Amino acid sequence: MKVNRRTAIKVTAAGVGSMALTPEFLAAKEAAQPFGADFKNLETLTTGQWWTKGAGAKTELKGRRRRASAPPMDVPRDQVVAFAVYTHQAGVLKMTAQLYPLKPGEERLARLELKRNGKWIEVAKSEVRYPGWYAHFRVEDWDNSKSVPYRVRHGEKAMFEGLIRRDPSDKDEIVVANLSCNSSNTTGSRPEIVANLR
Repeated sequence: MKVNRRTAIKVTAAGVGSMALTPEFLAAKEAAQPFGADFKNLETLTTGQWWTKGAGAKTELKGRRRRASAPPMDVPRDQVVAFAVYTHQAGVLKMTAQLYPLKPGEERLARLELKRNGKWIEVAKSEVRYPGWYAHFRVEDWDNSKSVPYRVRHGEKAMFEGLIRRDPSDKDEIVVANLSCNSSNTTGSRPEIVANLR
């Protein structure tokens, strides 16, 4: 049986074979078609020589005749850290940073810094993974009783800053908003959604 990355992830998610799979097995090579020749159109905005496609490249929407402009991927290099999401529980902080695609020769390392006593302290480093352009961080012995400023850095200039909020365990009710971006058919901002979150 031929096992590709997609099959391996499905099998692992189901729990079968999870003991045998290593990160090296699942890692895709930084190639123009990281998902294989059978899936050459699976993701073209951030793979291969993406930086040569120009801003606002057109992408065909499935089942539709119109073409939508793709979001710009070749951002100023001091803005390559797009955002970060985090969770903390039982003394462990987990954070994932999303980066825009990196160019050949750019460092494939992201750093997590926390502001403690008025000073920024680096607490973790993570490889920027391809495809996907993300970095995972894990910090043990996390004190979730305090809000802590953080920043994710790439290179000397790029960074995303935010606040890791304390656990609101003293509240009787917590309101949560859940958003998803699982469609490539809806490019662009959604101000009406943001307005309704208030």
